[in-house]
Amino acid sequence: MSSPANKNPPRCRSEMEKGTKARKNEANEDAQTKAKEKLWFDKKRSDFGPISSKDKMTLDMLRVVYGAVKEVPKRAKENDRKAANEAGTQLTYGEIDPRGVMMMAKNLSFKDGIVASVTQRTSSFFSIFLPSADVLLDIGSGRGRVAVQAFDQYSFSRVIGVEVARERFDLCENAVDCYVKYHKTHNRFAVERLREMPHEYGIPKKDFVIVEATRPVSSVSSEEVSKCTSNSKSTLEFYRSDIGALRELVADAKPTVVLMDMAFPSMPESLASVLNTLPFGTRILTYENLAKKWPESVEFPFSSVDGDRFLTSWETEVGHYFFKWVKKRVSNRKRALCEEDAKELADFGIAPHTEVSSPQQPRKKVATAILQQEA
Repeated sequence: MSSPANKNPPRCRSEMEKGTKARKNEANEDAQTKAKEKLWFDKKRSDFGPISSKDKMTLDMLRVVYGAVKEVPKRAKENDRKAANEAGTQLTYGEIDPRGVMMMAKNLSFKDGIVASVTQRTSSFFSIFLPSADVLLDIGSGRGRVAVQAFDQYSFSRVIGVEVARERFDLCENAVDCYVKYHKTHNRFAVERLREMPHEYGIPKKDFVIVEATRPVSSVSSEEVSKCTSNSKSTLEFYRSDIGALRELVADAKPTVVLMDMAFPSMPESLASVLNTLPFGTRILTYENLAKKWPESVEFPFSSVDGDRFLTSWETEVGHYFFKWVKKRVSNRKRALCEEDAKELADFGIAPHTEVSSPQQPRKKVATAILQQEA
């Protein structure tokens, strides 16, 4: 009696063996890739260097503040889902880990599984929290942990967080109250919650939380002392709103750094219109590939640079890949970098060809006022 294996014709057995071998090769390649990424990330952590006493104080503060704040529920409430749908975004939630934020500041770059030091000029231009970065805009700020850390650890003059979901905004407000209490207890620097907006944009009181900090020069790093007087004032602001409704506020704030740790099936034109108000040279870090999600009715105003991996709540071993962009000047009809942009970016060692290509489809006439003004 023949064995079951012999019942298959030789040709079938050969194809089965090929398939098994192919699957084993794929598994080996995946294992090698993961091992390579793990080695890279271990090297990246070692290159991260010692954590300063100021950094340790911030990490301790985050543990205390966010240890007292609830996690974001896995299922959003109906009214928040409705608000997200109207804004054209998704409520999938995750946070950049505090160590990931610190890695952004260090600006270590990943190339072919090896930690590569970016040239000093490029590094200083695209490092997320370098001293010249003055205003941070966090779109999709959730509980506000990244914005609070950036405000506490890096001396921005203004940090703005925007969240569309009411439940997440309420958790953020709780965290801000804990943050104020923490500083009153530990007396690192003066932090006070403002009950009135220092500027008028018609935003209801229930939809904003603003904190003002007064720091002595000694609490600021030596690289940033030149930006400060004897006391440096800064504000931490959170708004419960669709970002499209805050276009005037964003335009007046002139952000130098924008974080977009958020997902959307396709970018809403209202969001694209807001991003078009950003100043030339603004650095942007995004979860989504903007070039693939950008609406056809609006010119694409960004150039791409090499992205990087940063630790997140959902990728704690090797980090999640984020895209990096820089705001460029655009005309109504051309995507190419204008000569002025090319010269300025070249000063930082960045070639125009680094721009991410987008679908070659005819562009509709741009109707936004900002682009008409720029043209």
